[in-house]
Amino acid sequence: MALSGLDVLGKEKYVQLTTFRKTGVQVGTAVWVVRDGDQLLVTTTKQSGKVKRIRHTPRVMLTPCDRVGKVAANAATFEGTAELIETAAELDHVQQLIQQKYGILASIIGVVNKFRQGSDAGRVAIRLTLPTG
Repeated sequence: MALSGLDVLGKEKYVQLTTFRKTGVQVGTAVWVVRDGDQLLVTTTKQSGKVKRIRHTPRVMLTPCDRVGKVAANAATFEGTAELIETAAELDHVQQLIQQKYGILASIIGVVNKFRQGSDAGRVAIRLTLPTG
């Protein structure tokens, strides 16, 4: 039995999240991803380009990659949709899942982000949904 996109991507350490400019140009970014039931979750800053592009169009593509975004030649790409999550409770839940998966590295990155941004107020999560079937 073949693995679903959720199974494949949820186990990856890094995933290339491809969003689309208004012109249709693709922009890929390596992100951490966690699985939560039948969805994948990512965090980023509210000011990031991917947030701006998702506000324009929720269409995304997801591909396993390395930490700098390099995709293996045989890597599968999965299409899906993105939804921004901005409530404190949901953001806390996503952060807990990231902490569980990435451990001490998540803590270090969290401190660096707070230092650079001054607080967590500039964070947003992205809910990624893949078609089933």
